[in-house]
Amino acid sequence: MKKWAIPVLLIITFPVLAQKALPGEALARQYCGSCHLFPSPDLLPAKTWTENVLPNMGTRLGVKSIKKDQLKDKSAPERKILDDLNVYSKVQLLTDAQWEAIVNYYVQNAPAEPLPQPEKPEPLPLTGFSVNQMTLEGKPVPKTTMLYGNNLTGELFLGDASNRLYVKDKQNNLYSLPEINSPPVKMARRAEGIYDILCIGSIDPSDLSAGRIYEADFNRSGWSVLIDSLARPVDLLWADLESDGRPDLLVCNFGNNLGHLSLYPDGDRRREKILLYRPGTRKAEVHDFNNDGRPDILVMYCQGREGMSILYNRGNGEFEEKEILEFHPLMGLSYFQLADFNGDGQPDILLSNGDNWDYSKVSKNYHGIRIFINKGEGRFELAWFYPQYGVSKSVACDFDHDGKPEIVSIAFYDNLENPADSFLYFKNTGEMNFQPYRMADAALGKWITLEVADLDQDGDADIYLGSYFHNTTEFSKFLVTGQKEYPQVLILTNQTVP
Repeated sequence: MKKWAIPVLLIITFPVLAQKALPGEALARQYCGSCHLFPSPDLLPAKTWTENVLPNMGTRLGVKSIKKDQLKDKSAPERKILDDLNVYSKVQLLTDAQWEAIVNYYVQNAPAEPLPQPEKPEPLPLTGFSVNQMTLEGKPVPKTTMLYGNNLTGELFLGDASNRLYVKDKQNNLYSLPEINSPPVKMARRAEGIYDILCIGSIDPSDLSAGRIYEADFNRSGWSVLIDSLARPVDLLWADLESDGRPDLLVCNFGNNLGHLSLYPDGDRRREKILLYRPGTRKAEVHDFNNDGRPDILVMYCQGREGMSILYNRGNGEFEEKEILEFHPLMGLSYFQLADFNGDGQPDILLSNGDNWDYSKVSKNYHGIRIFINKGEGRFELAWFYPQYGVSKSVACDFDHDGKPEIVSIAFYDNLENPADSFLYFKNTGEMNFQPYRMADAALGKWITLEVADLDQDGDADIYLGSYFHNTTEFSKFLVTGQKEYPQVLILTNQTVP
C-alpha cells in the first residue's frame, strides 16, 4: 500500500457501547458530518436517500443489515486496496437502532420529489455565432474526453474514450496520433513544440493507479511516457512554484476513495511531493493571493468532502492550507476558473457544480454556476448564481470585446426539459447581471468538454463543445428524436469583429 493510502474512515471512532440514545438528527450530524459537511434531508427526495445514498453510507459504517456487496464488480487488486483502506468497515460502528433512527430522520424530512430550481431569467436565442458539426468517421457514438485548441498553430486536438488522440489542422485535415494507454483528459503546452498529454487510466470510478502523462515533442515527432502509475489524474499545469526560474509540475489525482495533489519540482518524476491528501482532487490554479511575491495554489476537491482551499506558499517547498469554501457532499463540484468579474484587479472564482454521476441521479436545484468575489485575505463571497442542471464546465471570456467577461457553460445531463439548455451563453450586462442565451443545435449532444480558442486566428474567441455518451442507454434517449448523426464536436465560430 502506498504511503498516501490512509484509511478513509480513520476519524470515525465512536464505540457502539459507549453511545447514548440520540434522536435521528443528532445521530445523522454525528455520523454523516464526521467526514464532510452535514447534508440536510431536503437536498434529495426520500426515495433517493433510502434506495441509493444511505445504503452506500451504511455499508461504509459496517451496517450488517444492508445486504449490498460494494466490491462485487471490483477487480482483485482494487478489492485489496479498498480492504486495506477499510472503506467498508469490517466493524459495525453504530447499533441497528441508531442506523434506523438516521434513516427515519431522512425519510420523514426529505421531500417526495426534487425541489424546483429558483426563479431564473429565460434564455433568448443566441446570435453572433455560426455553428458547424465535426464527426469522426466510423464513430457513430460520440465519446469525446478532451478538447485542446492550439492558438499558435490553429490545430484542434480531440481525445476519445477509445484511447485515441486526433488532431484537426487549419485545412480541416484529421490525423490520428500515436496510441496511448487510456482516454486523454488534458493537454498542456510546456515549451515550443513540446506538450504534455494527461491520460486518466479509467473513466469509471477506480482506485487503481493506471493514469499516465505522455510527453509529445512535435519538433522531432517524439512520443514518450513522462510519469506513469497515476491515480486517475484529471488536471495538470506547469508553474514556477519554487521561484528558481524552472517550471514545476502540479498534477491533480482525482482517484476515487483515494486522491491527492502532487508536486514534481522541475518536473522530476523521482521527486514527487504530496501537497494535499484529498479524494476527488479536481483542478488547481496558481496565483499570488496574499501578494507576498510567492505563487500560491488554489485547489478544488469534490469527492465526499467538497470545497476549495488555498495552499499558501511559505517558501522552501512548504505550503500551508486554508480552506476558503466548503460545500455539502451532494454539491457535485465539477470545475472552476479564476477571472476578474468586478474589475478590481483581483481574481474571482467562477465555479461550476453539476456532477450527477453518482448515487443520486436526480435533478438538483442547487446545481449551476456561481461567481464568488474575491474580498481579500482569502475571503470569497457569493455574488451570482444561475441554476443549471448537470453543469460540467463554465468558462469566462470576453467574446464581444466590450471589456467585460461573458460566460459559457455546458451540461452533462440528458433529462433537461429543454435539451438546448445543455449549452448556455451568458451576456455580461454589468453590475453582476448576465442574460442567458441558448441555441437549438445544443440539443444534438451530451456535452462534457468545452474549449475556448481562436483557431481561425481572426482575433476573437470561438467555442468548441465535445459530446460524450457513456453507454447505449444514454445514447438511446437521443435516438428517439430522429436525428441521424451526432457530432463529436460542435464548433461555434464567433462572428464578432474585433
